[in-house]
Amino acid sequence: VLIASLALLAINLATWGRGLDLELILLGLAIIGLMQPLIGLALSIPMTLILDSALKVTGNTRPWWVYATALSASALVSAALINPMQALNYAAPLAYVTLTPLATWLALKASRISLTPSRRLETIAGAPLDYGLTLTTRPRIKAMLEFVSNEGLTINPPKLAINGQCTVKVRALYQLGGVRRPRLRVRLMDSRGLVAVERVVRHPPITVIPRLRAAAEYATAMVTRLPPWDVGDVEVKEYAPGDPVRKVHWKKTLKLRRLVIKVLRQEADELNIALVPYASNKEILDRVGEALILTIATALLSSRAVKVYVVDRSTEPLTITPRNLNDAITRLTGTLRNLNIKPVGGL
Repeated sequence: VLIASLALLAINLATWGRGLDLELILLGLAIIGLMQPLIGLALSIPMTLILDSALKVTGNTRPWWVYATALSASALVSAALINPMQALNYAAPLAYVTLTPLATWLALKASRISLTPSRRLETIAGAPLDYGLTLTTRPRIKAMLEFVSNEGLTINPPKLAINGQCTVKVRALYQLGGVRRPRLRVRLMDSRGLVAVERVVRHPPITVIPRLRAAAEYATAMVTRLPPWDVGDVEVKEYAPGDPVRKVHWKKTLKLRRLVIKVLRQEADELNIALVPYASNKEILDRVGEALILTIATALLSSRAVKVYVVDRSTEPLTITPRNLNDAITRLTGTLRNLNIKPVGGL
């Protein structure tokens, strides 16, 4: 038994730098349990140190209680069949697989996890937001970190090593406006693979601007830049063969030193739009409002006014010009209604 134990110890020490066989180490601990108590106890200490290294490098996936149960059973069998003192041979490895996970569990449970984004977290509903997210632990811990639940976030990589700090790439995508604070559920596993702890971490707030609000701001900025309708020519283009000579803009030609012709702005007196102010849910309502505002703004680029007929109880149209665009948007969005309809029958 002594020769076999020394041989296994020598093999494990010889392969320390080239990889360790976990099953071979456990076999060595089992053989050591059959030796005289003092000799077995002395040999079990270096074998326990080798076991610690093997758990770190072999990618162990078995929890601590698997090893604790096996060693406890071996100690009880040795004490019952050979000598009660034989159980001392398992004292060192048994203390290791029980006390080390306990200390690690307490450290993982007590550590504070903070999240720091790489940029301002603001986006428009329906538009993806890409950013980096740095996780920092205090006090510093070394473990494997896995994201279990992300609440609408796409995190890459979903599993990585952390040594006090790590950074992941995140993509956030929300279809409705509001301020979001998703909860991240993470699993921390110690480097030996003996114990795992799940933690819930609050993500920094993400401001999601509704489509309707973003469209209103864009439309207002676009329409306010329009020139008055009575300015006449608003554009010129370079002369091309076949263009009528009477349209040559002589003043701009002298200024630009190349032949250009007038491009008259095509205008319409007014355009008519019919609005059905109903949507099946909040997201569709937001999309309808966005489409309505952008349609009106686009129409104002080519017409003096836009008349919107709301398909509702009111029969009077709302006349919109660049001057009253903001007030008109407020009135029109106030007519939109969410019916809260859910599809049934597989539709």
